[in-house]
Amino acid sequence: MSDLEIERDGGVAVLTINRAEQRNTVGGSLLADFLGAAQELDNDDSVRAVITTATGPMWCASAEFGNLGEHADRSADEMLADPAFAGEKGLRVFSPGTRRFDRLGLGRWVLAFLQLEKPMIAAINGSAAAAGLSIALLHDMRFAAETARFRSGFISLGAGPELGLSITLPNVVGLAAATDLLLSDRKVTADEALKIGLVHRVLPADEVLPAALEYAQRLAALPPAGVRATVRALRAVAHRSLAEQLQLEWDNQRITLGSPDFKAAVEAAVARANTQPQSKRPSPQ
Repeated sequence: MSDLEIERDGGVAVLTINRAEQRNTVGGSLLADFLGAAQELDNDDSVRAVITTATGPMWCASAEFGNLGEHADRSADEMLADPAFAGEKGLRVFSPGTRRFDRLGLGRWVLAFLQLEKPMIAAINGSAAAAGLSIALLHDMRFAAETARFRSGFISLGAGPELGLSITLPNVVGLAAATDLLLSDRKVTADEALKIGLVHRVLPADEVLPAALEYAQRLAALPPAGVRATVRALRAVAHRSLAEQLQLEWDNQRITLGSPDFKAAVEAAVARANTQPQSKRPSPQ
């Protein structure tokens, strides 16, 4: 079974993250499947809007603690080029020599995603953390369940934000709120997320996807050229200096991932997770 399921309903396509047994952490073929599906749908004129939802209580999170622990003593270049860490990325494979000059890392995934021109709606029916939060913020609209929680998760592991989070979060909630969320690494409730503009709507969990579908169907009924032009314009304004910011993020990851601080933080997180009962373990972040 694929890590990502695709369903079409008229002019609306629904992408369902399907790694519930791994709490929908980024791994397996998720990133590759997600980018490939989004590109396929973007090139399908019958599709007018795309929704991303998920199975299980976690909408999307970063790599599993165990996966982090296995790779924490490697450099960022080695980690993120290896499918054994965070799965297949769906990106061009670099030789070791070419990789030495790469200034973007996973930023290439972000740039490819943001070249898409169909409106994207995140139906966040579970919590989003770290890479999951980054991916949610790459969507144009975000509908969240009342029980959803949001957290950056990077700084507590001694790493910097990635997948564009250091620019998308300030763009969405403002620099002051983004600074607080990134530095404190605290969990944000759905109600607070709505208040600060992190999400557009908060609904009971069983109403999130229907509300997203209703919104997407309204978009699908509009003139497609106008919708595409609007999405292109909005994304260009919001991410005007994205490439430079992604280079900065990748430089930060090269410095922090594989550092003694990162390894120690991961080991501590793994130890804490292993001492808790399975049903009470925290979400991977």
